[in-house]
Amino acid sequence: GLVFAKLVLEGKLTLNDTANKYLPANLQLPSKDNIPITIGQLLNHTSGLERQPKDLNFETPLDFDENKLSAYLSTTSLLTVPGTKFEYSNTGVGLAGYILTKKLNSTYSSIIQKQVFDNLGMTKSSCSIGNLANENLSQGYFGNKEKSFVNMNDLFAGSGQIKSNMHDMLIYLDNLINPNNSFLKEAIELTLMPTFSNNETFDVGINWLLQSKSNNEKFIFHNGATLGYSSFIGFNPTTKTGVVVLINSYCLGEQDLIGVEVMSLLDK
Repeated sequence: GLVFAKLVLEGKLTLNDTANKYLPANLQLPSKDNIPITIGQLLNHTSGLERQPKDLNFETPLDFDENKLSAYLSTTSLLTVPGTKFEYSNTGVGLAGYILTKKLNSTYSSIIQKQVFDNLGMTKSSCSIGNLANENLSQGYFGNKEKSFVNMNDLFAGSGQIKSNMHDMLIYLDNLINPNNSFLKEAIELTLMPTFSNNETFDVGINWLLQSKSNNEKFIFHNGATLGYSSFIGFNPTTKTGVVVLINSYCLGEQDLIGVEVMSLLDK
């Protein structure tokens, strides 16, 4: 989201550009009611694309190559008309990451390293497990089964390839809470601007969920999980309070409960 915001600010693309403009011929996205998917809709999860292809195995996502994705996109139908309904889609945000690789002629890992980690001083973060020191790794679990970090190719890296730790995530959180002090100030502020309203329940920015509180303050958050790890980040830009939750286990929704409870205590 930050990289796309930078490109928008630099005039290199717009969120209203159709996604197909930047995708190769074999990965063209379907439309619905003759309405094509835009880049902004990939980033705010209103594209209408399924959460993920039914035959994608998230234990081995590297096996889902360009040929398989091409076959999937050529036969799938959108669930909703683009821009009309929020439906979280790993397919969509993965394709957004892939668009970055085509636009910038680089790998997803290199792009995030150069554009985000280097600019924010996040020295313990990487998109490549090989770049992480062994002492910086935590064993993941699914129930009582050990799980490794998931490696994704550039087709899906945007949906969950980043590996980080509490030290770096607090650096990231500080940049979000105090954007005026950040090298990426304008990009951060753009990612937090609403691009879609979900039935007055919450707004969606560029990959952020923006929930209004009763006092007109915003609670901004996102969560994530692979089969061995769970994460949550949330913050209140008005009170400048925030929380990061990292768990070395797949525990659906528990990271959210912890994060929301901590925020409620911080904001008392």
